[in-house]
Order: sequence, then structure tokens, then C-alpha cells
Amino acid sequence: MLNFVVISVGNKTVDKIGIVSALNLCVKKCLEKLILLPEDTHIILDGSLYAPKIYKNQETIIRGDEKESLIAAASIVAKVSRDWYMSNLPEKYKVYGFEKHKGYGTKSHYAAIKEYGVSDIHRRSFLK
Repeated sequence: MLNFVVISVGNKTVDKIGIVSALNLCVKKCLEKLILLPEDTHIILDGSLYAPKIYKNQETIIRGDEKESLIAAASIVAKVSRDWYMSNLPEKYKVYGFEKHKGYGTKSHYAAIKEYGVSDIHRRSFLK
């Protein structure tokens, strides 16, 4: 059986603690939601992610989505979930075109920010 949880944190959290800490916070929240026993659980994570230290049996794999099918699957679920969220934002954000670029730093996204300003959902730490 495969169980999964999708967790996200808001832009203010990312701006406050940084993207890596925000991702590790999401890992922690996912593990809590899944109700896993730390001593019985082997955790594999991608890139620079880490589970809380109580999970002794964890492994972080650089480019894990290329090497482990479970990490690749988790990466796909995360991307599809984020893209769905960005495509279904309330009407007041439609001027930014999130349904097209999903919030990635495309020319059209930067043009919309220049024209309409930064919205309350933008991660300010990502803007230069």
C-alpha cells in the first residue's frame, strides 16, 4: 500500500525562513500526517531535504528523482498539486496569468508583476 500526503506552506513562511527550511517543515508535517513510527520507517528524500532527527533511518539522495521511482513519483505529485493550485487561484489573481506559467519566473510573469505590482501571494524573497 502507498500512502501520500501533500502539504504546502504559504509565501510568508517561505520568505521568513527560506525555501530549504520551508521544504523541511513540509517534510515534517507530511510525516506527522502519515502517523509513521520513526523506528520502523525508512525515509528517502531528494536533494537537500531532511526529516526530523527522530527518524534515524533516513537517506537524502542528490538527484533522487532520477534514481528512485518513489522520489520521482512524489516529485510529480508535488508539481501537479502546485500547478493545480496556481491554476485555480481566485479571480483577483487572474491578471498575473498563473494558470499559464504556474508562478515560475517566465517573461510573462515578470511583465505582469511590472504592470500590476507584487501581489499578496508572491514570495518576495524570490523577486530580484
